[in-house]
Amino acid sequence: MMIENYPNERKMNCETGVMVNMLEYYGIKFSEPMTFGIGGGMCFLYFPWMKMNGYDMLILRTRPFSVVSHFSQRMHLGFHMETFGNDRDKAQKALDDLVAQNIPVGVVVNLMGLPFLADIGIRLDFNGHNLTVIGKEGRDYVLVETHEMRTTDDYPRLDEAKLTDARFRPGFATPHGKLFYLDPLQAEIVEKTDLRPAIIEGMKETCNNMLAIPLRWFGCKGIHTFAKAVRRFDKKLSQEQINKMFFWYYTMIEQGGTGGAGYRYMYSSFLKEAAPLLQSDVIDECAATIGKAADCWRKFTIGCNRYIKNANITLNEMADAIDEAGQYEYDTFINIKKYLKTVKKIKS
Repeated sequence: MMIENYPNERKMNCETGVMVNMLEYYGIKFSEPMTFGIGGGMCFLYFPWMKMNGYDMLILRTRPFSVVSHFSQRMHLGFHMETFGNDRDKAQKALDDLVAQNIPVGVVVNLMGLPFLADIGIRLDFNGHNLTVIGKEGRDYVLVETHEMRTTDDYPRLDEAKLTDARFRPGFATPHGKLFYLDPLQAEIVEKTDLRPAIIEGMKETCNNMLAIPLRWFGCKGIHTFAKAVRRFDKKLSQEQINKMFFWYYTMIEQGGTGGAGYRYMYSSFLKEAAPLLQSDVIDECAATIGKAADCWRKFTIGCNRYIKNANITLNEMADAIDEAGQYEYDTFINIKKYLKTVKKIKS
């Protein structure tokens, strides 16, 4: 048993991809960038004293699952989420009960537990990947995987034991069986909703993430802190350690997910969509500025690959790209913050 003809296109991001597919299933067309922006998905954190897989913690978006949660709240959707501690049996029963009702269910899993992604070279120990369960045949769940590197249009299958393992893999930010789903929606009501209040709330959250946290590891300040650390890598790390660090950054940012550049490109598209709704040239200009920041992040990650291959690039050049990204992001969010101060309250 499975939901027939469920949306199955590749997406920019797994979390927003799951959400826009659910909305489309209920008859509502919504863009990923708008979902990401309303959900307040962009941020920056650099934690050199905390490690992920042995490497300095670098985070370029809000925590997994927060985007769909905040988006649903701001759009007044009937959104449900459950976690299950360490109770695997309860988590599987809850999933089976929903699937039996033909309800598409988003689940949060570890990438390492998904053989259909490992087959295309994605082997990242990351506990924040989202996919959708749309059915069950025997002991196998029928899934929708939106990763852009997916090579077939099939709905992958995964047996219940392996999916449960992926939902409960230990380590940093273990999902604890987390699942989420939407109540059936009335498309005509959602489509008539004024998006402006939700857009403004999403912008406020992101401005806070990037400007208001008074610690040097967060937001725009954190980007410059990270650049300073990269300049000093050769003072603290061996060449082998630097290569491993850059390989980790490259893999995490460009191969393992939407990435630093990808999230910034998404945010640029969000602002571009939002500008005519808000009738704001300022927001339109900010879309271009954050796009330039995205280009700088892409330059850094390409630099990681070049550095590992000893392709004539220095740590200072890579740090310059990071600093430039930080300045563009500061300019973007300072201007958005100024704009928000001029906006009269719009009732949702």
